[in-house]
Amino acid sequence: MQLTSLSFLIFLLIAVLFYHLLPARFGNAVLLVFSVLFYASLSLSSFPTMIIYLWIIYLLGLGIAKHRKASRGFMIFGIVISVAFLFIYRYLNRYMELSLAVPLGISYITFRCISFLTGLRSGKIDNVNDPARFLLYTLFFPKVTAGPIEEPDVFIPQTDNRHTLSDEYIFTGITRISLGFVKKTAIADLLAPGVASIFGSPMNADGFSAVIAAVMYSFLILFDFSGYTDIAIGSASLFGIKLSENFDSPYTAVSVRDFWKRWHITLTKWLTRYIYIPLGGSRKGTVRRYINIFIVFIISGFWHGPTLNFIIWGAIHGITQIIEILFAPLSSRICKASGSGKRSLIWKILAVIRTFITVTAAWVFFRADTLENALLVFKAMISPWAYPAIMISRCMPDITYLYVMIPAIIFTTVTGKLCKKNKSTGLALVTAVLSAWLVILAGAVSAGSGSDNTFIYFNF
Repeated sequence: MQLTSLSFLIFLLIAVLFYHLLPARFGNAVLLVFSVLFYASLSLSSFPTMIIYLWIIYLLGLGIAKHRKASRGFMIFGIVISVAFLFIYRYLNRYMELSLAVPLGISYITFRCISFLTGLRSGKIDNVNDPARFLLYTLFFPKVTAGPIEEPDVFIPQTDNRHTLSDEYIFTGITRISLGFVKKTAIADLLAPGVASIFGSPMNADGFSAVIAAVMYSFLILFDFSGYTDIAIGSASLFGIKLSENFDSPYTAVSVRDFWKRWHITLTKWLTRYIYIPLGGSRKGTVRRYINIFIVFIISGFWHGPTLNFIIWGAIHGITQIIEILFAPLSSRICKASGSGKRSLIWKILAVIRTFITVTAAWVFFRADTLENALLVFKAMISPWAYPAIMISRCMPDITYLYVMIPAIIFTTVTGKLCKKNKSTGLALVTAVLSAWLVILAGAVSAGSGSDNTFIYFNF
């Protein structure tokens, strides 16, 4: 069941009707049943394994709550089990060719479980007598596959009381789901064939095509992932549940550090809270701070995948942030001496361009299947340009895609800004109608392309 399919919308509508029409005491049961059905429909073979793992974590949580003197031991044991569970299925399974069915959303669920255990020990969560609250926190269907990564003390209290379907919830639900469909179907999916053609055979690409393919992938992954997040936030809103924002115009960032405050925001917060701060953060001296930053981003790369490509991707982000911190005083002095100041328009434009180039270069390693292919893409970037007609055919196999993508980009940008100012149901309905038209149009022009429309972050 794809999130951008009609079957998902029907599934969501039925869930919303059951949730709001049945007595309030059945609210969590309805959400849990539909979450289980959703998970099983996507990953039935691995569902029993996931349930066993979750029950183990829940029982360890009970141990933390009832045996305070031994709570640290229960917590550490639970974290070890979570890391081992992730390592076996995501990494050992790959290299030892165990052919185990990887549980859906395993990376995100294990992060939630670690948050749950630490939250219990720190006292942020106090009621663990109802296992349905924990299972709903880990398996809630709008966010189970790719986040946002919610903290238990933020998410669980929202499920304790049934919410009425207010105009604000309807507005947020309709608009965010609609924008998510457009971002994914009318932008990301149409960019995918051009990117695949270059990254699939970089040895045949010319300089311009390779550069454009890298830029296209930067926007592809943005619209793909933020589109998923919009659908998740919108779906949860229809149940009166507010999920965290995960994106804040990341390509307007003036530094890589700023980029990570805007991109996959909940992952950044999780890594900061559970890895960077426990390592010592910036409290143990300058050198240790740099080491901690580097470790966090190596772990982030490894979390995305056990290949050298992802490790290099994480290392680029870590090293760049260290360089930015080292040269921050010099940058301030130069700006002050020139009289322009750090907040001048020229400085911001140059900073945004520099950051975007750095992030895009790192995305090449993220997207390429192998390290060799990534290096071939960079090699192609410095090769001669081909004839214009050849470049266009390589970057955009079907030029009619542009007639959908350009209006879709304008539509999502303008509508996104309007939604922050106007929360009327009327605007939501207009957004839904225009979104449906763009999605249908995108489906028509891309029919038969054979491109995979699975969300990128479903793989993590």
